[in-house]
Amino acid sequence: MAEGELSGIPKRKAENNTQLWDYETHFREYALLLGRKGSEALESINSYPERIALNNIWHGALDRMRNETKGDGNEHYALITYDENAREFTFPEISAKGEPYEVPKEVIIEEVRKAKEDRGATSIVGAIHTHPSGVPFSPEDLLPMLDKSQMYSMVAVGIATRRENLFAFQTKETESINHFNIMPEKFYEFFKDYWLKKAGYKSTKNDKGVYPISLFPNIWRVSLGIAERHRLALYKGKPDEDLIRIQTNKILGGSWSNLLQEVLQR
Repeated sequence: MAEGELSGIPKRKAENNTQLWDYETHFREYALLLGRKGSEALESINSYPERIALNNIWHGALDRMRNETKGDGNEHYALITYDENAREFTFPEISAKGEPYEVPKEVIIEEVRKAKEDRGATSIVGAIHTHPSGVPFSPEDLLPMLDKSQMYSMVAVGIATRRENLFAFQTKETESINHFNIMPEKFYEFFKDYWLKKAGYKSTKNDKGVYPISLFPNIWRVSLGIAERHRLALYKGKPDEDLIRIQTNKILGGSWSNLLQEVLQR
């Protein structure tokens, strides 16, 4: 596939001359293709655009989950599924309720069952959950796209925080992780601790939060570092607005302070 094309469809240019995948002719078709073919249909990391437009179905699900979390203070979880016959994405009318700092594994397993058995989902593309605070991805949030031993493979992960939407997408170059002979629990602990330390943090004893261990901690380094290391396409946008790409490859050539400043200003 030639760079600058999506399954033979040229990318449309936005008014400010940045690349845009609009919903109907680009993002929707790409995500549906991923639902059918999985990782075979992944685009190269350099082919992901500057902006991605979502439609009212996606924004409605994100806003609904945001309001649910605002009401009870807990994280909420919803799978991104699609219906092959309707050629459209589906989200549950009421998202699954988690806990203040996590969505338990049992809740996720039940949501997978309901999506397949009750809603008849053709495919699971990814998942969205909320963060009661404004923090971005945690190491555990991005593992489902990197760890092939997970219960199902995801190509997209989204977060609805109080004031913005965050998304990470697998790319053709995404490098999965390998446990080797390490027990899963030990590996997850290592993965989390490694990236939290990179960001200047450490988990609390009860594993329900983090605290700073450096002079200049910044939790954004978790999202940016994992996205760069594992070649994920990372996006950030305000509610009901387009997603804007965060160019994580700047990590290699620029300073952390400049990159983080750019991210926080978007």
